[in-house]
Amino acid sequence: MRTKKIPVTSPTLEYIFKTDNLRGQIKAASRQKLADGECFARTVEFTEALSNKQVEDARARAWATGDLAKLTELPPLPDHESACDQAIVNALAMTTEVPADVGEQLDESWLAAAGNALTKNESTLAFVPMSDLLWEHGYLESLRKRGYEILAPGID
Repeated sequence: MRTKKIPVTSPTLEYIFKTDNLRGQIKAASRQKLADGECFARTVEFTEALSNKQVEDARARAWATGDLAKLTELPPLPDHESACDQAIVNALAMTTEVPADVGEQLDESWLAAAGNALTKNESTLAFVPMSDLLWEHGYLESLRKRGYEILAPGID
């Protein structure tokens, strides 16, 4: 994309850690017991959901054809990633200055970058997991709440 001079935006968060105690913070974080019970339970639920061949075949067909109506009708896959990410962030927050709401900050950063791109560019393309778009509090719903008109793709 850069060879065609198409601007690429990758929203990020930046935190500056004081190096005087970084080694101690890393050691303290490594001794933290991860509260990963929710992560494990959601991962098992996710694995079990994927084993439902009929539902997953329907999900694959709907995804391949852009059938958002069908995708939203299907039972959502359990979100194991956010539970696992939260377990790590919670452990880090106990020993470092990483804020516990880092996930929300990342989402807000993405939405701000998307809003900026939609305002300034004639056309915009974003790559995100389908689950980040469609879930109840996903990016599409967040953009709707910010006043954007969301048009689902149509199959002719």
